[in-house]
Order: sequence, then C-alpha cells, then structure tokens
Amino acid sequence: MIKYNMSMFTQEEKKQVISLYNRLKDLREVIKETSYTKEELLSILLVGGISNQELIKYIDIPFINEEQIILISDTHLGSKYSNLEYLHQVYEYAVSHNIKTIIHLGDLFQSTIKNVEPQFIEPDKQLSIALSFFNTYPDITTYLLFGNHDLHLLKKDEAFNQELLKLSNIKILGFKKSYITWKNTIISLHHPISKYNLSIPYLKENILLFGHRHQLYIKDNKIFLPTLSDDLKIYNGDKGKPGFLIFSFTSKEIKIENFELFTKQKKLIYLNN
Repeated sequence: MIKYNMSMFTQEEKKQVISLYNRLKDLREVIKETSYTKEELLSILLVGGISNQELIKYIDIPFINEEQIILISDTHLGSKYSNLEYLHQVYEYAVSHNIKTIIHLGDLFQSTIKNVEPQFIEPDKQLSIALSFFNTYPDITTYLLFGNHDLHLLKKDEAFNQELLKLSNIKILGFKKSYITWKNTIISLHHPISKYNLSIPYLKENILLFGHRHQLYIKDNKIFLPTLSDDLKIYNGDKGKPGFLIFSFTSKEIKIENFELFTKQKKLIYLNN
C-alpha cells in the first residue's frame, strides 16, 4: 500500500520528477536517475496527474482473477457484540460455492476499546480466536485491511501483525485505505480513521467500498458494508443488519449482491454492464 504525504516533497521536487517521467516514459528509468524510491515516485506521479493506466503496472496491489469474491467488515472479535457464527456462515458459504478469496474491510478485532468480553480482555486472546478461525479454512485466502480497532490492538503489541502473516492464507493490505484489482476493475477499500494523517495517491477506481459504518448504505458510487457482528448501528431510524457482499463477474457484467444473514436472502445492489 502506498502511503506518502505529499507535503514531504517540495513543489520543485514534484515538477522535476514529473518532467523526468514525461521525458523517459518509464518509471524504471526514472528510478535510475533519481534517489527516490519507487513508492515515492508513484506518489508524486499519481498526484501530479499521470494516468493511473500508465502506472498501474508498477503498483504492487493484489490482482484477483476469480469469478466471485466475498467482502466482509467489522467482525470485532472479542467484543460482547461479536458473533463468530456469522463469520463461519460466510466462510461456509464460500466453501460451498467454491469462492477462494474473502476481503475484510477492517475491525477484525475489538481490541480493548469498550464492550470487550471479560474473557477476551487480554489482546492475545483475541488474536487466538482469529488464528484458530483462519486455520479452519486453509484453502480460502483472506485479505485484511486494518481498521481503527485493529490499530489499537497492534499498537499494544506489533508482534500480532507478524503472527497473522505466518498464516499462508492471510494477506495484509495495510490500514485505512488500499486497493485491489479484480478482473481489471480497480476497487478502493476504506476504513476511515480520522486521527491518522495519511495521504494515499488517487487511483481512478471503478468501485469504492467502505467499512466502519456497520450498515449497508449506498451513496453516489460509494458502497458501505454491513457489519458481521451484533453491533447494529442506527442511521435515520434504520437499524443495520449483519451480512456480507458477493461480487460476481461474467463476460457481460459485474454484479454485487448483499447476503443478509437473518433472512438468508440475496439482494442485488449494483449492476454494471
């Protein structure tokens, strides 16, 4: 994940990098001519208006080529509102439908931020739940974007991140914002964390997905995911319902459905021809 704040570069530095790229037209050649890292150069070029279609081949973001993937968010393991059965239902659905990739948009853990079950007040207990669960489904790859609760936990012990990475079926995307490419469709993943001043260069994404809200909500081209816990938020009088999103791709269209756990029903929420 690229995570550079543009204020760290002067206007003159930005102009020089953009001019050099426009002359050489190859990021690898620009790297040879400057002292900047690839990530720093990409940050400057993307913010400087260079087409992401030119630069996408240089960006290390996951490329997923499966016909279907699942998106989940806000499990809050260790919370009194956590419901591990919901998580099992998602992964069992994936197994039965031969879906091999699940993306988690943040707050896998509760950490010690209020509403923690007494038996999980120690952070390593929450980590144990996750490790045991993911080991139960070794054939499913889970991509994790960390949310504000996750960061609170990781700050207590950075070794937790390394413990997760020891699992071959876990891929860490970073925190707050990241990207994936699915079937050549760029998808941005967000878990808002206001206290972190993190500037991530803009890619021309096709779909924007957000965790953190705990309720399915669609506004403009933004899709906010439902929670996978019993911490159901209320907005404008509407109470959220636990569920997950199913992304399907055919030669003709991209389809996104919401699977509501209470009713076991799918509802089409997005269709792009």
